[in-house]
Amino acid sequence: MTVLEEFWIVSNGISVYHQAATEIIDETLFGGFISAILIFINELGNDEIKKLEMEGSKIYIMPCEKREWFFIGRSKKGKDKKIFRYLEEIREIFFEEYGELIKSWDNNTEAFKELDKYININNEDSPAVKAQKQRSGFL
Repeated sequence: MTVLEEFWIVSNGISVYHQAATEIIDETLFGGFISAILIFINELGNDEIKKLEMEGSKIYIMPCEKREWFFIGRSKKGKDKKIFRYLEEIREIFFEEYGELIKSWDNNTEAFKELDKYININNEDSPAVKAQKQRSGFL
């Protein structure tokens, strides 16, 4: 059960972390694209965008920490509630593990390479997948 095809953590236009189950979108291009959309939405009236829907897939956006960090997932078949819960789990893991680091983060994305041991969209045994399954009643 792969919930997401791709997952990103983006901060200030920088793709901090990326994981892909199938297709791979250029991280730099994607970070800039998302930043441009978020700036545009903010200029329209400080609204928040949560989902971009295309014919073949959806991109889910979960902002946090004063809109400086965005947890983003792309799914072709996932249900909205399930995807947002999954992103929530990843967000919680991220801030538990890296909360102190991000306070003084210097834009070095190497600092987040260890996230693979907590987040694996292809692995049923990763903590984020297990937590999401528990919430959904699958475990």
